[in-house]
Parts: sequence; C-alpha cells; structure tokens
Amino acid sequence: MRKGLKLFAALSVAILNLALAAQVSAQTFSGRATGVKATVITGVAPGVTTAVTDTGPLPSAGGTITLASASANVANILTAGASTVTTSGSGNTSQSTASIETLDVSLTDYSNALRVRASSLSSSTQCDCPARTCTGDSTVTNLRLGQAGGGTEITVTGEMNQTVVVVVGNVTLTLVINEHIVSPGSVTVNALHITLADSLTGTTTDVVVASSHSEITCIFAPPVDRYSSAQLPQSSPSR
Repeated sequence: MRKGLKLFAALSVAILNLALAAQVSAQTFSGRATGVKATVITGVAPGVTTAVTDTGPLPSAGGTITLASASANVANILTAGASTVTTSGSGNTSQSTASIETLDVSLTDYSNALRVRASSLSSSTQCDCPARTCTGDSTVTNLRLGQAGGGTEITVTGEMNQTVVVVVGNVTLTLVINEHIVSPGSVTVNALHITLADSLTGTTTDVVVASSHSEITCIFAPPVDRYSSAQLPQSSPSR
C-alpha cells in the first residue's frame, strides 16, 4: 500500500511538472552584453558615454547577437585587448556573456596610484522559465592598483559586490568587483565597476567592464481540455 502511495505521489509530481512546461507558450526576452563602457560626468551636465564591443538590446522575440573586437581604446581613460560579447534568447532561456583582456584604466593627469589593471575579466548571466530564476557570475584575474610592473595586488574574494575604496588627494577611487544588480526575472553582472570622483573639479569617471544582462518574462497558455482540445476559460480573480 505504501509503495503504491509513493508511486502515485511521484507520478503526480511528474504530471504537474509536465503540465507546467506545456503551459509555457512563449517568452519575451531581454539581454545585453558589453566589453567596456566609460562615462564622464562633469557637474550637472549630461554624461558622455563611450562603449566598446556592445551588443545593444536583445529584441524581445529573442535571437542571438555576438560581437568581437581586437582591442579597445577610450582616449585619456583606458586601453584593453581583445573582447567578445554575446546575448541570446530562445526557448525557456535568456543568457549573456562578456569577456575582455589586458585592461588598463589610467586617466590623464591622475596619480599612478589610481591606475587599475587586470589580465582578464568576464561575466555571465542566465534567466530561465517557468520560474523566472536568474543566476550570474564573474571572474577577474590579476587585479592590481598602481604603475605597470608593480603596484598592489587586489585579492578577489568571489563575493558579490566586493568593494575597495582608495583616496588619493582630492580623488576617490571605488572598485566594485563581481557587481550584481538583481530584480525579479532579471540580473546584471559587471565583472568590475570603477568610479573615480574628483571633488576639486566635480568630474566623475564611471567605467563598467565585462557587463552581462539577462531578463525573461514567462507567458503561460490557458489550460487545455485534453478531451475536447479546447482551451478552458480562465478563472476570474476573487474579489
């Protein structure tokens, strides 16, 4: 008798999972991946943004966008090596990846102590139906502050939103490593987010490196009467 009850329970769970999967008729997708993006803001004026290897927004119907670049150069702010980015949406999944090599962020007229370098950086994100679950991760290798050939190594812990703050004169450098921005059905992971704020000039330089974003909306079809093949009416919300 107990074996029969266990078998019945297992079959019930399996049938429920199949029913949920069958009811997902379509999804709408959102995604974006960027190798590096730099924004300079002075006072209250709108910021000027330069992006290198940026997929732009993924169409809501999904698809795949992949871009690659041999190098990146944002004048007076940074240089970097090869970068590759991909964002895609199909079936029950929306996913994005971004990677970039040999990052060197060194602003003109700023102290070498504020120079940020890393050998490689990458991020990935994924969102799935039917539960709208999202995950993300990043890697940062050989992160250092200071002049080339030396400087101080920053230990990357792997924790989300690890933050390092350095103040040199009137400039505050903030590093956020493995930055996660999460909301229902949506996740953004930035391998490295760099902010340099100059209190003397009022200028803020914001650099986002290896950024991945994924989002998904799960759309469920009305239940179907398997005997008549007709869609059953949806129950009205209780009042």
